Amino acid sequence: MADFDTAIAVVLVHEGGFSDDPADPGGATNFGISLRFLERVRPGTTAADIRNLTVDDAKSLYRTYFWTLNARTLDALTDQAVATKVLDIVVQFGAPAGVTEVQKTLQKLGASLAADGAYGSITESALNQFSASSQPALMRELIAAMTLRYIADYTGAVRPGLYGQLRRAAWYG
Repeated sequence: MADFDTAIAVVLVHEGGFSDDPADPGGATNFGISLRFLERVRPGTTAADIRNLTVDDAKSLYRTYFWTLNARTLDALTDQAVATKVLDIVVQFGAPAGVTEVQKTLQKLGASLAADGAYGSITESALNQFSASSQPALMRELIAAMTLRYIADYTGAVRPGLYGQLRRAAWYG
């Protein structure tokens, strides 16, 4: 079974601390929690609230909104590296978009499931099946999906943060 604390430690390294880059559409961000996201789940949130966010606050938000998907947790995934990568993808692209990327990856590997962005027993089962039978191939495909998503967002200029995003996509437990 996958462990949230192990997975979130990786995500927090990828996310870093406080930033308020005017080029970031999410606005002020701390531990990867953006003002735009927090305003959606906690109306009335300000940039000062983001600046004052603690690691424990961020972990709680990640557990509630990214580790838990459609009332299912990633705890049921049998491979820790896969669970960590799935969490990282969902954090980076949001849910359901991140789940859709994972489902498209599973389809490329031959899984019969819809790429509908809804994380449920079929997606969970397919992740566990591929983790058990061909985990390296699954991880390579998840890395490729993440990388391709970053490149698809590329607008022709060297976007700030692209290098870090590509390094993040390449992470493999």
